[in-house]
Amino acid sequence: MLMQLTHRQAVELFCEQANWAYECWVTHKKLFDENSDSEKTLSKAIYFFCRLSVITQEYSILQICKLHDPASSGGKCNISILYMIEKFGPDLPELKKIKEKMDAFYCIVKNPRNKLLAHNDGRSLALGESMGAFEEGLDEEYFDNLKKFADLVSRKYLSTPFVYNDLSVADVCEFLEVLRNKK
Repeated sequence: MLMQLTHRQAVELFCEQANWAYECWVTHKKLFDENSDSEKTLSKAIYFFCRLSVITQEYSILQICKLHDPASSGGKCNISILYMIEKFGPDLPELKKIKEKMDAFYCIVKNPRNKLLAHNDGRSLALGESMGAFEEGLDEEYFDNLKKFADLVSRKYLSTPFVYNDLSVADVCEFLEVLRNKK
């Protein structure tokens, strides 16, 4: 039997998960993809940072995919985009439109997640399949839409706007500064 959550509980939990996916993604993005000073910072422990890059990329993809889980599975509710649409869609029809925009990115990371992250698909491993390349900016568009989605339910059921926690960006900047100044 599905656990009955109050609207408030469901929205709070969803917003926490949306924010966590964002924090994972933005940490990877700022540390590796947008680090214009990687020669002075990441080269200090290149093998470690190469491994950390893969770990943070894969974990970010897992967090994104979890947001797209079915509303329920095995008789248990999943705090996911589909759960939010099932629960709040009649009151917020815009949610479906925003989900459709997010699906463009999700469809790219879904297959690698299923074959390489959640399972060790022999064929995919033997062929050395990649995590899935995507058009530049599609990830940013995804998180912009996720924010819009979470903001709609947060404003309606928590009476407060949804805002991503950007402390992880500050943490990455501080970490890189420490590495820059390390002799």
